[in-house]
Amino acid sequence: MTSPDVKQVTVYYCAPHALYQKVKPYLIDYEIEGGFPRTNIIPEAHQIMLQDIRGREDSFDFESSGFGVAEMQTSMSYDDFRDPDTVRDVYCQEVASCLLQYTDAAAVQVFDFALMVWRFLKIRRRHPSYPFQVTDKLPALQPAMQVHVDPDSSHENLKWIVQSLQGGNAECMSAEQRCTYCNVWRPLKGPVLDWSLAMCNAQTVRSEDLMSTDVLGGKHMLTEDMRVFYNERHEWLYLSNQTPDELLIFRQADTNSTFMGVPHTSFSDPSASQSDYLRESIEIRAIIYHKSKLTET
Repeated sequence: MTSPDVKQVTVYYCAPHALYQKVKPYLIDYEIEGGFPRTNIIPEAHQIMLQDIRGREDSFDFESSGFGVAEMQTSMSYDDFRDPDTVRDVYCQEVASCLLQYTDAAAVQVFDFALMVWRFLKIRRRHPSYPFQVTDKLPALQPAMQVHVDPDSSHENLKWIVQSLQGGNAECMSAEQRCTYCNVWRPLKGPVLDWSLAMCNAQTVRSEDLMSTDVLGGKHMLTEDMRVFYNERHEWLYLSNQTPDELLIFRQADTNSTFMGVPHTSFSDPSASQSDYLRESIEIRAIIYHKSKLTET
């Protein structure tokens, strides 16, 4: 019997198929013609024990576990999140200020808009038919069902992002500068009981658990993310009843390659009722420029 703060849920990893010894996994994130398969990723369902961190948030350290919870009140209204310009000018700045204080960093740079790649701004509004309807037919992005680490989250891609944010000048970033690429996840309504976010403790992840995957987000937009193989060592956690004033901040890559990214996925909670809010959430990405150098971590 499980304790009250632990749930048994199903999440979907990538199957360790022999195919990937010869062919790189890929995902085409838009509808294409001609019947070409949109992905060769083979999902593999696993039952996991999911621990609630509510009431013990301080037990998990951003540096070691790879994630943390920060409180932030926004001046944005619910309807404001439908306007990309307001999100850019107000919300992204609020998040940057919160991250600066939370991490005691030298600087923080939100890059969802800075690189002019609109796919980075992700507002998800679960449709009542999800996950039983093809998601590209729905009016908004839906919760992600497969365990993954975010696009462009490899060590080398992080260097490219930082250099791009600095105008392409590779010399502007010291070889000793430590930077962290993080995701900041927040519900637009709360508390969240429907398709909440589950995170894997970075301390339980190894490089051999991850597989680089090509993601084609448009006809001229090729990136990579990391798919994840199941390992019984993985420790899964979530924040129950998350409110809009609570940010989940989790690492996706670090210039110190010993710091692993945090695999994550949404999950269907069998205890949630039909009357609960359908999940609506926003996630943005930022670079944290640490005061410490690589040689000091």
